[in-house]
Amino acid sequence: MSVFNGEKYLRDSIDSLLNQTCKDFDLLIINDGSTDRTSDILNDYINVSTPNVSIINFKQNIGLSHHLSRVLNYTQSDLIIRMDADDISYPTRIEKIISAYRRYNFDWYNSFVEHIDLDGNIIGLVPESDIKIEQKRKYLYYMNFFCHGSAAFSRKALMDVGGYDSSIKYAQDYDLWLKFLGKKKKLFFDKNVLYQQRITNESISHVKIADQIYFTLKISSEHPGLNKLFNIFIKFCYKHYNYFTRIMYSYFVIIFKKVLLISKTGK
Repeated sequence: MSVFNGEKYLRDSIDSLLNQTCKDFDLLIINDGSTDRTSDILNDYINVSTPNVSIINFKQNIGLSHHLSRVLNYTQSDLIIRMDADDISYPTRIEKIISAYRRYNFDWYNSFVEHIDLDGNIIGLVPESDIKIEQKRKYLYYMNFFCHGSAAFSRKALMDVGGYDSSIKYAQDYDLWLKFLGKKKKLFFDKNVLYQQRITNESISHVKIADQIYFTLKISSEHPGLNKLFNIFIKFCYKHYNYFTRIMYSYFVIIFKKVLLISKTGK
């Protein structure tokens, strides 16, 4: 978990991990130069030992990409489970991920995700949840279907693809998913709802939407899929990136995901 000025929801996020049914894991928290009360909140967890909590404090904000690219230096664990500092993990999340890893020996993992509001009220499942996993894999080259915070992956798989790219400021997860696909890494998708993603006006996906889409297009154009027409469209939007191509791509994603949902449900 990496946090920068996360005082509003940090305690709830950490407590959701401390209240896991499985206690046999290490919780590593990166305090990325926070200037609010984040450091004071983290100090309350320094002596927690079940699970073992480790905190690394940085004096200046370096950015998530930097820390993601160095995750293999921060931990020696064979299994790495992500968590965003404003989200919530259901009590059985860690237990179910570890169980799936031992049973299926996956390279990377994701699960169903619920959206929650600022007060923690459930909004509902992420809209594209019901799209078939085969379709998600097939069209992942053109849009992201997976929540970064709910992800897990093996140390070996991350090493095999060269880890996270520190030069990618946003959509770091999307780049990693496509590298996993390129190396034919084994995905296990858990249909249990184990993670709650908080939707706020301060979320990166909301505040930095233009940058998110730009990097998504950049990454997609560097990892073309089999649909030549889609490839041309993606490269055009990336090469001529502006307000209008951003809107074009946004509507393309919304409409295409709805088409996949309709084809799944038969409506």
